[in-house]
Amino acid sequence: MKLISKSKSALLCAGLGIFLSGCASVTISPVDAPKLTSTPTYEQRMDFFFWGLTPDVQQVSVNDVCVGTGVRQMQAQTKLEDGIFTVITLGIFSPRSVKVWCEEA
Repeated sequence: MKLISKSKSALLCAGLGIFLSGCASVTISPVDAPKLTSTPTYEQRMDFFFWGLTPDVQQVSVNDVCVGTGVRQMQAQTKLEDGIFTVITLGIFSPRSVKVWCEEA
């Protein structure tokens, strides 16, 4: 039986890790409101480390983002490139994206 070389095995594991990491999002919006897919009013990439365990809190002040209007929708998202960075760094660097949509004035 032929064994897979170490380099092929490492590539296979990395590819499988990227494939399984996938994308995820958490969206907060009013009840029965359709999910917005338009360009957000505010978008920021936040850096987390050690599988997202540190820092404990990353905050976005929606009062500063949506001055004079209300918040229509908020979303925290792990994009494909965020998952790739997490896999490549073995979880040491785990970026996430944050989006905010404001009410129209």
